Amino acid sequence: MKTFKLFLAAACIAAFSLAACESFDNGIDMPTNEYSFDINSYVNQNTFDVSGTPDILISANSPFTPTILSTDGLDVDVTDREHGNFILTPTPIDPVRYKGGRASLTRDITAYIRPLELQYVAGFEFFNYPIRIRQRGADGTLYLSGSDIAAWKENHAAADWDGNYNQHYVIGTVKSLGALHEEEGICSPNTTIGPLWTVPAAMRSFGKPQSLEAFEMTLDVDGVELQVMVHYFKAYNLVTKMKLSMGDQVEMNFPNSGIVTGSNVLWVSPLDIEKI
Repeated sequence: MKTFKLFLAAACIAAFSLAACESFDNGIDMPTNEYSFDINSYVNQNTFDVSGTPDILISANSPFTPTILSTDGLDVDVTDREHGNFILTPTPIDPVRYKGGRASLTRDITAYIRPLELQYVAGFEFFNYPIRIRQRGADGTLYLSGSDIAAWKENHAAADWDGNYNQHYVIGTVKSLGALHEEEGICSPNTTIGPLWTVPAAMRSFGKPQSLEAFEMTLDVDGVELQVMVHYFKAYNLVTKMKLSMGDQVEMNFPNSGIVTGSNVLWVSPLDIEKI
């Protein structure tokens, strides 16, 4: 277990933890249903790299009726959800601050497939399967340089970067890969509501340790090393399915949620990483 003080503001931590508590500990009497299905083939595709605002077909091989909620940057057509089919349509990208002006920059959007009917799915604390869309901006992608990474390692702050929360990326070469192992999340033992374990990839905190699978990775970004903790909930098998090798070149989203004060290790989801 790793114990750090999170970069995220305390108010955000509280909000995430309350959301988690409402999902898992709200006292609602929900049935637990056991299904036979292969999580490795649950969806037709986990990640999408698109330009513009195309329709994206998601097909879920789901034993229960699933749904996807519309979210910021994404419209969702649930007309055929009874058959596990959805059409996701990214909305146009709003311009953000960039080099003293405004620009439409690449962003990542995450959608979650969950049961339509309120229930627990055996083997999952609460079924919430992620789908990632990398929507290319008309004005390109904001890549952090090696000097940007070196400056971040000095002060662990990102507030002075151009762009927006999910519009920062790095291109790097895989320099080292650690062994697959278990993690519990980032523990904050002394909060006003007791100890919390934060899972940066889910941007949420929980009142008990989580069952995560993870591996450590070092990227070379313009000659500067970036330490990364790739992690996700073990039940989804997303980390295990990753195929990376030494020397691979990757494009990786650099999420603010993965920044931990006092640590040079960036916590990311496997869906943040694309081989190029």
